[in-house]
Amino acid sequence: MRKCGLHNVGLKLGTREIRRGLPPAPPEGFFEAEEALFPNAKSFEIGGCLVSPDDVNEKRVYFCPECRKAELDWHAGRDVERFWQP
Repeated sequence: MRKCGLHNVGLKLGTREIRRGLPPAPPEGFFEAEEALFPNAKSFEIGGCLVSPDDVNEKRVYFCPECRKAELDWHAGRDVERFWQP
């Protein structure tokens, strides 16, 4: 079983959204927090600006439920543009 190296819990199979378009600037400290606090949240990915008829809007991934909780906690109380919210 795959485990989260940070939380030492089993990863679950689920989906993550593929977000398209030119993203706004990330919230201050987002990438540092992602690496340190929720590296296996895998809530979404940036899919680029060009879209073809064959593109999908989500992808199956293994994620850590504790990382997803930590990601939600990090975003709570911050003024973050929708693009970057889980």
